[in-house]
Amino acid sequence: MAENQTITQRTANELPELLTVAQVANLGGICGRTVYNMIRDKQLKAVRIRNTWRINRDSVLSAFGLD
Repeated sequence: MAENQTITQRTANELPELLTVAQVANLGGICGRTVYNMIRDKQLKAVRIRNTWRINRDSVLSAFGLD
């Protein structure tokens, strides 16, 4: 998937199951800090693997109203 591409229903199926903070920020057109805040506020389901966060694709789609 190309950089700076917004999420559409077609591209949603092509997303990996776990996304990085940078990928979510890029896809949603928001800053990384907002993604961290959404994780903290439990708006996004995420797991911490060592020192990085991975966000569940379905959670991202739901948060952006594409579920």
